[in-house]
Amino acid sequence: MKDLLGGIPPDVQAEVDRLNQKIAELEEQVRDCDRRARELMEREAAGEGVFASEVFQQKQRKMMLTTEIQHLKVRINHMLLTGELPPKE
Repeated sequence: MKDLLGGIPPDVQAEVDRLNQKIAELEEQVRDCDRRARELMEREAAGEGVFASEVFQQKQRKMMLTTEIQHLKVRINHMLLTGELPPKE
C-alpha cells in the first residue's frame, strides 16, 4: 500500500524498474523485427527471392511483442496506482 506521503514502496519501485527494463528490451526486439521485415521486403522487391513467409513471421512476432509490452505497462500502472505488487503469476 502507498505510504501517507504518496510514495511508492521500495519493493514496488524495484519491480517497476525491472519491468521498465524488460519493456526497453522488448522495444528493441520490435525494432529488430521491423528492420528484418523491411530488409526482406527490399530483397524481394530486388528480385532476390520470395520472402513472404519470413516477412509474415516477423510481423507476427512484432505483434506478439507489442502485446507483451502493453501488458507490462498495465502492470506498472496498476502498481503505481495501488502501491502494491501484483500477485505472482
